[in-house]
Amino acid sequence: MQTVEVTREKKILEGDLPAQVNTLVQILLERGLFGKWGEEDRDSDGRQSARNPSGGKAVWVVAETLGNALRPVTLELLGKASELAAKYGGEVGALLMGSGVDQHVATLAIHGADVVYLAEDQRLAPYSMDIYTPLLAQAIQDHKPGAVLLGSTAIGRDLAPRVAARLGLGLTGDCVDLDRSESQLAAQFDPFQHFAQIVAPRDFEKAAAVEGIEMDVQPA
Repeated sequence: MQTVEVTREKKILEGDLPAQVNTLVQILLERGLFGKWGEEDRDSDGRQSARNPSGGKAVWVVAETLGNALRPVTLELLGKASELAAKYGGEVGALLMGSGVDQHVATLAIHGADVVYLAEDQRLAPYSMDIYTPLLAQAIQDHKPGAVLLGSTAIGRDLAPRVAARLGLGLTGDCVDLDRSESQLAAQFDPFQHFAQIVAPRDFEKAAAVEGIEMDVQPA
């Protein structure tokens, strides 16, 4: 599994759309819009400094593809993961497993992923619970994210409970919205709408490998 780290400042704009636009324009003006860009943090060699993780709880999204494209639910979940990670003071991770899927790394980064964990192998296409379950479980054990979000798709509904059971983690299914409530996730449900499956330690303080398939981490 490869880890692709993305250097990007994260900022959540409050208010309605006009208020967000005004805030964004003000930020751009302060940084030199229509003029020279302001100085960025640089190291002693004059290079831009990489983002330093704050040590908060990471929020992961398990990316899914349909044909040669990312499924829309993956991008929706990245937006929600960005909100939650900001509240936890952590980073957004995207797990991308499959064959020939490295083309989607840039798209995941654009939609909010700070780190992309990439597993490329011919055995990962099509989806197989016997391979995906231990691979995702091993990644969670190795990196211990605060929460893992999966889409309420056929794959997400199959994979989430298997991984949760294997690791003894909590599972919340068929959510339509998520938020942070003190040290826990608050999930909203609707019997007629489904958005996400959540795998997470029950107390948010805790967080099997497939032979020959590895997840690597590399700079974007």
